[in-house]
Amino acid sequence: MDSQIPGRRSHRKSRNGCMQCKRRKVKCDERKPGCRKCEVYEVQCVYPGEDNELGNTVQRTALRKRPTASSESVTGMATRTIHTPPFPRNLGLFDLELLHLWTTETYRTISPRQELQTMWRVHAPQVGFSSPYVMHAILAVTALHLSRLCSTERKQQCLIEAQSHHDAAMQAVVPNISRLIEEQGTAVILFSWLTCFYSCGRPHTRDESLIFGRDGPAAWLTFLRGNKVILESSSDNFRAGILAPVFANGERITNLRHSAPANEGEKYVREMRNLILNKVTDLQERQLYLDIVELLAKSFVVVLSSDSRVAETTVVLAWLLEVSDEYIDFLRRKSPLALIIYAYYCVLIKKVEWMWWLEGLSHHFMCEIYHALDRAYRTQLQWPMSEIGWTPNSQGHEMLLP
Repeated sequence: MDSQIPGRRSHRKSRNGCMQCKRRKVKCDERKPGCRKCEVYEVQCVYPGEDNELGNTVQRTALRKRPTASSESVTGMATRTIHTPPFPRNLGLFDLELLHLWTTETYRTISPRQELQTMWRVHAPQVGFSSPYVMHAILAVTALHLSRLCSTERKQQCLIEAQSHHDAAMQAVVPNISRLIEEQGTAVILFSWLTCFYSCGRPHTRDESLIFGRDGPAAWLTFLRGNKVILESSSDNFRAGILAPVFANGERITNLRHSAPANEGEKYVREMRNLILNKVTDLQERQLYLDIVELLAKSFVVVLSSDSRVAETTVVLAWLLEVSDEYIDFLRRKSPLALIIYAYYCVLIKKVEWMWWLEGLSHHFMCEIYHALDRAYRTQLQWPMSEIGWTPNSQGHEMLLP
C-alpha cells in the first residue's frame, strides 16, 4: 500500500539553496553563482552566509589595499567605473514610496546630529544614483523601517522587499569588492554602514547568533569594524568629500571619550576589573582586558553622565571600533571574561535602543552571553542584567523584569 499522502509530491528538500528560492518555498538546484530559477525570474541570486563572507572580505581587502589620492574626487565619488549590475529601470511605486520615506523620515533615525542627517538625506542617495548597490542598501533599510510603521497586513511585503533589495546590493558588491574598495571607497563605506544597519534591524529568531559568526565575528560587526580600517587607511581622501561630517563627528567623539576621567567610571566596572586581576595570570592577556575595561569605563562616563535625553549612537558604537582584534577573537571563541565585558557593554547598547534598528539588541546579546557562559561565571552578569531589565526564565529564555 502506498503510504504517500494523496495530493502531495515527494521531493528531496534543499537545505543549501539560495535565499530567493527559500522565500518562494521552491526547490533550488544550488547552482552557483546563480541558480536556474533566479536566472529564469531575472532576480539576484544570493546564498546564505555571503553576508559574513563579504564582511570579512571588506576588512581583509581594506588592510591590503590603500586607495590612492587620485582614485577619488574631492566629493568622494569615484572617477572610474566599476561594472556592477545597473539599477532596474522598472521601479515600482513601492520603491518610490521607500525613497520618499528615506528622504523625509528614515534618514533622521540614523543619527541625531543635523550635519550627519544631511549627509544621509542628500548625499547618500546621490551616491546611490551612480552606485546602484548603495541605492539598494538604502531601500533595504527603509523597507525595514516601514515594516515597523505600517499595518500588520503590509508588514510581510515590506520585509520581502527589504530582503530583495539587500540581496541585490550584496550580489552587486560580492564579485567586485576588491576593486570597489580601491575605486569607490565612499560608496563602499556607505554600503557597509547601511548593511550594518540592516543586519541589526532585520527580524531575528530567538536562537540566531548576533555575536558569534560561523567563521568569525557576526556580519554586522565585521562591516562596522571594516569601515574603520578603510577610513583610517585613506582618511585624507575622504576628509574633503561627503564623509567630512563623519570625520568631524568622529574626532569630537574621540576627544570626548578620551578626555573623560576613567576613574569616574570605575564604579561601573570595578567588579569586572577585580575579576580580571584575580583570574588572568598571563600578564599580556591581563593588560589587554584591563585596557578594554578602561575604554568601557570612559564610555560609561560619557553616556551615563550626558545631559542629553538620548545617547548618541556614535558614542556607544565607538567602543566596538576601538577594542583590539585580539579582544574580538576572544569574544568569538567565547572566552568567559570577554563575554562578561560584552555583557557590561549591553548596558550602553540599551541606552541607544531609541533607534529602531538597534531595538532589542541588548536583550538578544545578553541571552547569547548567558547561555554561552558556564554557570560559575553567570553570577557576574547580575548587574548588567538588572540594568537592561533581562533575566532568564525556567526554560532558559528571556523574561522582562518588572
